[in-house]
Amino acid sequence: MLFINADEKASWQKLHSSLLGKNILTVSDIHGFTSSGGMIEFSRKNDRITVLLNQDAINAAKLSVQSRLLKLVTVVRGG
Repeated sequence: MLFINADEKASWQKLHSSLLGKNILTVSDIHGFTSSGGMIEFSRKNDRITVLLNQDAINAAKLSVQSRLLKLVTVVRGG
């Protein structure tokens, strides 16, 4: 698992390219992280923490997610 802090937003695309095809779970608090190919994004909505999960990115890394976790997150596709 690799956490990318929002302060590293400018480096994300280069880092993302180097991680393609590797079995590394990417997690961040960068706004739009999952839509740019990241796997799990923590964000704030109405003073609550929400979690977005990019199922396509997880599948591409040959990782899997338990169904219990899928019930707690918002699943997005693409990126």
